[in-house]
Amino acid sequence: MPYNKEELIALPAAEKIALAEELRSSIENELMPATSEKIAFAKERLQLHEENPKEGISPDMLKKYFADK
Repeated sequence: MPYNKEELIALPAAEKIALAEELRSSIENELMPATSEKIAFAKERLQLHEENPKEGISPDMLKKYFADK
């Protein structure tokens, strides 16, 4: 699929971030497919969250935590 690098560079920051996240996700799925262990771990974490949604921190708080490091 052809793309124009100059147009991509000219995108607003928010669009570049969204595109970068989408590209990264597609690479992860291609190079590191989810194993049964990873899926089981994710299901366990989801169940823990659903049982007590007020425990832990939000994704935004997690991003801020690492951005401040």
